[in-house]
Amino acid sequence: MNNLWRHLDLPFEIKEPTSLLEKHMDHPYNVADVTELCGHRDENVEEFIRSLHPNLTLDLLEGFYTNPGGSIPVHNDGDIMCKLNQSFGEQGGILRWWEAPGTTKQQPYTSDNQRQYEGNAIDYANREECTFLDSVNTNVPTLINTSTLHDTYNPLDAPGRWTLCFKPLLDFRPITWDEGLELFKDYIIGEEK
Repeated sequence: MNNLWRHLDLPFEIKEPTSLLEKHMDHPYNVADVTELCGHRDENVEEFIRSLHPNLTLDLLEGFYTNPGGSIPVHNDGDIMCKLNQSFGEQGGILRWWEAPGTTKQQPYTSDNQRQYEGNAIDYANREECTFLDSVNTNVPTLINTSTLHDTYNPLDAPGRWTLCFKPLLDFRPITWDEGLELFKDYIIGEEK
């Protein structure tokens, strides 16, 4: 199996962020204002995450919008990130992973609601210099490896699509890909239980 994504069969449906779905952005890509998502809570996700491990919690809830025909820059989320994503919109949009000969490191976006993690600067890469690795549609709950370079792409003429991104923390630090596979193993589609 790949080391980039796994579809999940959760015992509930993740709530659509209807206030976000009604919004359309004018930029080639847009990361939603973090405060905009503070009011969006999904008690089912929160309870489920707590049920997987007594020290597992959720950090910041992120929302990403991809315009029709648009994509967000190729980046990673630092060295140690595994997240839970679900997109809402037409089926054509995808998350893509890349390999690059070189990257530019930047400190991640921060707000009052987001913690800084030691050594977790974000790498950016020029898509034209990248080699494609894999892609997946995340219109179902999907465990994703965000420590590998990735972007989103919406090839459709309309509409734009929103992705909710839940960041699990174990003992107040982001979980690794291997920890994510272990924590979510009973819900991964297509693997032996």
